[in-house]
Amino acid sequence: MVYTAPSFSFIDVFTNGARALDEKRRARQQQFMEGLGNLAKGGTDAYKWQKRKDDLDRMRKLEEEEAELKRQLQMLQGGADVRGSSGNFDAIVNGLDWNLMPKEYRG
Repeated sequence: MVYTAPSFSFIDVFTNGARALDEKRRARQQQFMEGLGNLAKGGTDAYKWQKRKDDLDRMRKLEEEEAELKRQLQMLQGGADVRGSSGNFDAIVNGLDWNLMPKEYRG
């Protein structure tokens, strides 16, 4: 094989090939960084969704407890008028002393 001096077409092919490799590398790096960004956004969205779900579950539980407490209060009041009540609630409270302990039975 006989040596031939590099021509401009060889230099053009070499620089075009190097440029193409650089562009591919940049494109892969950009895709990788976009993927990392999407991963971070997805993780943040999942965390927010889980926190909202936990808050809603806690709120439902508190609403159920509130409904139970209201039911118990209505049972204690016995449907009596709240202003001048003489229902179950007053009967229970009248049976307790100042520190909410049952009064001694005086027979």
